[in-house]
Amino acid sequence: MEYKDLTVLVADDFLPMRQIIKGILRRLGFINILDVSNGAEAWECIYSNRIDLIISDLNMPEVSGLELLKRVRGQERTMHIPFLMITAEAYERPVVEAIEAKVSSYIVKPFAANTIIRKIEQLLPRHLPRSHAPAWECIPE
Repeated sequence: MEYKDLTVLVADDFLPMRQIIKGILRRLGFINILDVSNGAEAWECIYSNRIDLIISDLNMPEVSGLELLKRVRGQERTMHIPFLMITAEAYERPVVEAIEAKVSSYIVKPFAANTIIRKIEQLLPRHLPRSHAPAWECIPE
């Protein structure tokens, strides 16, 4: 599996953060990168596209990243998609809620590019077929 064959959805209401994440994804070899500014747009995008990885901010307007995660995990069609949550929350409760909702992994802002690269490589190992990528194991920072 090569990253160029996969589609990633980046959901964050802060445009500069989406641009940073997309730049990191391109460096990893991703070509198919969709980006949206809120959870409602993300859900529409997930429902109408084949998505292989979701990278979402926790706090977004309309539908939060946590609510988006719950929707993704609640649908048989999408429950397998690896979900990387990014948050600026310094409190334990939002992270615990995300873990309980079966987030695949999370990163706390600010983060280094190597941190997100490492998380993506753990969630989408290049040598495993897409159907065997670990989606449920939470990989803490």
